[in-house]
Amino acid sequence: MDWYGVNADKMLVDKPADKAGIGEQGGVVRMIKDTFELTSDLATADVIYLGGLIPKGAKIHDVHLFFDDLDGSGGTVDVGWLASAEVNSAGTAVEAADTDGFFDAADVATASDCFKASDMAAAQLAKWKGRTFAGAVQPVLVTDGDTDVTSGTIILEVLYILD
Repeated sequence: MDWYGVNADKMLVDKPADKAGIGEQGGVVRMIKDTFELTSDLATADVIYLGGLIPKGAKIHDVHLFFDDLDGSGGTVDVGWLASAEVNSAGTAVEAADTDGFFDAADVATASDCFKASDMAAAQLAKWKGRTFAGAVQPVLVTDGDTDVTSGTIILEVLYILD
């Protein structure tokens, strides 16, 4: 017995062949990367804009957050996106803000580390995994719990498929 995955069925069995979705067959992974150097202690609710816009139509593959030890105890950050500038006929953003869409209360109070969004809990993954952004959005990091260092590095990598 031969079995076919959803996209294999579309391309090999269906006549005429259907196209696989964006990034599901031969998609190119692109990356937005940015670095932020702390020069002072971050306060709760500080916002750091990182990188350029995640384009309309992008499907997120993964997000990586690298950081130095930013707090002796309790420092946490959220990473997500702001609402799109594009609006629908009702005047609301076609893509709503979700400032903890990738990471919710990521603990940055340990030794230097790296988190991968794809390793997060299922509820967190459900916010972005497999979804296509309806409008271009700005990635942001928001301090959730105050940090207590005046120097250190934060690096964000957003890996996405657009074609």
